[in-house]
Amino acid sequence: MYALAGVMFDIDPTRDDEALFSATERQVLDLAWQETHRLLMSKTWLGQWIDRLTRTAPSLPLANNRLETLRQVAVSIGLGKNDAGDRELADAGFGAPQIAMVHYLFGSHFGVREAA
Repeated sequence: MYALAGVMFDIDPTRDDEALFSATERQVLDLAWQETHRLLMSKTWLGQWIDRLTRTAPSLPLANNRLETLRQVAVSIGLGKNDAGDRELADAGFGAPQIAMVHYLFGSHFGVREAA
C-alpha cells in the first residue's frame, strides 16, 4: 500500500514501491497532491469563495530544482496533462519506474488516464 495525502493506493505488493522515492521526494509528492486539489477546487465557485475567504497564497517554488521539477510535473499530470514533463523528470534523474508511479498516483486519482 502507498499512502499519499491520506489516500491509500493498492500497489503491487511484490515490489517495495516506497523505495522508489526518498522520504523527501514523498513529501514533495504530498505537496503536489495538495496543490492539485487546491487548483482543481479553485475552478469551482465554491473553491473560489473558499480561496477568497482564506486568502490562499500560490505555492512558492522549491529551492531544489530536481524536487521542484517533480512537484510541477505531478501537478500537471493531476490537472490532466498526461505527457507533461516526462522528459523533464528523466533529465532531473528520475527513472522510468518513478515516472510511471507519478502517472499512476496522480493520473489515476484525479480521473486522468493515459490514452491507449
